Amino acid sequence: MDWETHRILTRGGRFRALVFTLKHSVVMREPLGLYAARVTTFSSMAELKKLIRKRGWRVKEVRHFS
Repeated sequence: MDWETHRILTRGGRFRALVFTLKHSVVMREPLGLYAARVTTFSSMAELKKLIRKRGWRVKEVRHFS
């Protein structure tokens, strides 16, 4: 179980990815299918937010296990 800190949503409000904050990095997990996911690691939250703005997504803060 991981501590989920943010969810990434599309402009229409559809779920797109989960964000997990680790000690020295931020991890974005995008589901690709039923069993597959793309995991991308960023060195800071600012770097992640730059990618999110570029793709036209938005971030929603949450605090729970997933």
